[in-house]
Amino acid sequence: MVSLHTDPETQDSIFTLCPNSSLNWAGVKLAFLVLFASLLGVALYFVSLGAWLVAPFTGLEAIVLGAGMYLSSRRGATREIIRVREDTVAVYRGRRNFREIACFQRCWARVKLVKDAKNWYPSKLFIGSHGWVAEIGSDLIENERAQLAKDLTEVLSVQPTFKPIARTERLNELDTARQQI
Repeated sequence: MVSLHTDPETQDSIFTLCPNSSLNWAGVKLAFLVLFASLLGVALYFVSLGAWLVAPFTGLEAIVLGAGMYLSSRRGATREIIRVREDTVAVYRGRRNFREIACFQRCWARVKLVKDAKNWYPSKLFIGSHGWVAEIGSDLIENERAQLAKDLTEVLSVQPTFKPIARTERLNELDTARQQI
């Protein structure tokens, strides 16, 4: 899922990319509890029939199920943030604490969507400049990745409005020296 936010004060464009996950952490815990209760019910039934060897394997199955659900939920909580400022484009990744993966000058940054020739593999989206690239949007589906490439290219093509430099005495001296020559 991609969301675009424009900071009203600085006019920075902020793209937030997150994987499509249907469950939040509370939903994952509830699903695990339901599955664990059903496992426990089946295990207690077989233990009551005398098949006590089922109990340790049920415990092992519950541990593996819990670990898999935890790791899947943790992976679904990762985010990518692409911040387009007046002069830079920065890419951040993380869950709670984001760290900067790459930073490029805005005027040189280019977006490239690379598709597989036979459509066997998902496309890859890169942003970069001067030989340095960073892959972005690897958790997105094809349509979202193509739309992100289009939106990023559009945002990068818009020239930012630069603030004029205030004239200083040194600039005035240079102008008068240039006129005298």
